[in-house]
Amino acid sequence: MRRIVLGVATALGLLGLAPAVGAQATTPHLPNLVPLPPLGISVGIADDQEGSALRLTTAVANRGTQALDLVGVPQGPEEAAAFQCVVWAGPRACAQRSPVGRFVWHPAHAHFHFEDFALYELRALTRTGVPDMSDEGVVATGGKVSFCLIDVEPDRPPDNPLYSVPHPLYYSCIAGISTQGISPGWRDVYSSGLAGQQIPIDRVKNGTYAVVVTADPDNRLYESDDTDNAAAIRIKLTKDGVETLCVYDSLFRVCE
Repeated sequence: MRRIVLGVATALGLLGLAPAVGAQATTPHLPNLVPLPPLGISVGIADDQEGSALRLTTAVANRGTQALDLVGVPQGPEEAAAFQCVVWAGPRACAQRSPVGRFVWHPAHAHFHFEDFALYELRALTRTGVPDMSDEGVVATGGKVSFCLIDVEPDRPPDNPLYSVPHPLYYSCIAGISTQGISPGWRDVYSSGLAGQQIPIDRVKNGTYAVVVTADPDNRLYESDDTDNAAAIRIKLTKDGVETLCVYDSLFRVCE
């Protein structure tokens, strides 16, 4: 979990979100980003239309007690500084924000994205069959991927008041800079056909590998738990395509 720096008056003033005199901010409640194991993996055409890539659908859930809530301060026509709410004065009242990165205009999607939100990697396996998470274990990567963060689908039953907001609060990727985020009990989902949802594999040999999805790979966002920011599956690449073999548990120790 990132340490919350309370002295961010400059950022709060820019955003017009400094708490009023005498306001009592609650103890910080933070989101908890948890990626789901990648879905629908297939071999397809790379984004540049010049090679092959693994195409994958990814979903990142918020299983914390508070929203991931980001707003942007424009720094030009195609970029904005991003600030996350880190202290809440009420259910929808932000008392304090901290800088966490930037939004950039994404021409392929025609709206603003939060930069470097996820990382997609194809990794070798160790002798025990678990993903090799060392630097040498990376076989191929799609690089860091930007997202427009919204509530796409529920992650928990809508009648669970602790984890689920019954209606999406972040629901539009409009052309201008606006609030983006993921509510508690919701997921943002990016399907395999969208730009960026790939791991190029032209130089990858047939074999058995792990596909690893990591949320917030640079640890820029404030979360209640950073130990569950990765998910992985085991696949087999052949001349005929790709086969999903099993899904790893949260510690990457067992694949079922």
